[in-house]
Amino acid sequence: MAAVDHLTVVAPSSEAGMEAFEALTDVRAAPGGRHTVNGTANALLSLGRRCFLEIMYPDPEGQPAESLGARLAKLSAPMLANYLVATNDMDRVVLAAARLGLAIDPDFTMGRRTPAGEALSWRIGVVAGHDFGAVVPHFIDWGATPHPGTTSPVGCTLRSLRAVTPEVESLARIHEGLAIDVPVAAGPAHGIEAVLDTPNGQLVLRSGERLGG
Repeated sequence: MAAVDHLTVVAPSSEAGMEAFEALTDVRAAPGGRHTVNGTANALLSLGRRCFLEIMYPDPEGQPAESLGARLAKLSAPMLANYLVATNDMDRVVLAAARLGLAIDPDFTMGRRTPAGEALSWRIGVVAGHDFGAVVPHFIDWGATPHPGTTSPVGCTLRSLRAVTPEVESLARIHEGLAIDVPVAAGPAHGIEAVLDTPNGQLVLRSGERLGG
């Protein structure tokens, strides 16, 4: 089964994202570095040995017009955006998606340069051909890159994650076909809901909602 690899919180700036999360949890994320694409950078904190939370924000050194980073700069507040699940066989996932009538670009790679200057890279599988948006996760294969869950600040853990949708059967079919180990629940709109255990107690994150409610 494809387990949860990480959650992504998007923010209009590094300060907005890191300070909001620290205020809620008493844990401060560590800067992860600048991405090689998208005009973004991030900060990271562990949610377990092979799980972490990423706070993604515009690259402080500048974002190309129309890039993801430029769009994030227009956000009014940090919020949960999506999640990724782990794989060590992206080609198998591509074939499984094709059987569902979905598509994945098997050659999409990303990377970032850490504050210490180390270049990291990984492989991403974006599932296309459905109407669920960010509720269907991306797949990630870290290859030889150390997993951020083992190198980022600790203190929080992921208690639960679920996908919510009014189209339970259709989304459950995708989860089953792609072996995504996340439950699907009925709800009035598409979304994801994560519950974290933190030093300040449980924190509930819902996609599209301002961090902390």
